Amino acid sequence: MGSWDQFMITFFEDVYRIYKAKRAAAIVPNDEMGKADFELLLRLHKERKPEAVVVAEEFFERGTTLVPDVGGTFYEKLHADLERRYVEKCKEPMLALVP
Repeated sequence: MGSWDQFMITFFEDVYRIYKAKRAAAIVPNDEMGKADFELLLRLHKERKPEAVVVAEEFFERGTTLVPDVGGTFYEKLHADLERRYVEKCKEPMLALVP
């Protein structure tokens, strides 16, 4: 799977626009990587000022079943849906981040 950091940097504004999101919540592991992803999201919001605002954050212990679908399956479904919508709109393939 491609880097989640790169996915956010490249597509977070498109995800908000495609899904017409006005509010966002972050669900990340309570470890260095999860906190770094959350800090990146906050930094991108501060720099790019998208319409959506971050209204909540949830940190969970990595490996718990509290959030069983965070990981490959969720991101693969999200990427597939974004790619389908992009191809329908632009009539060309989207650069794949998930191999």
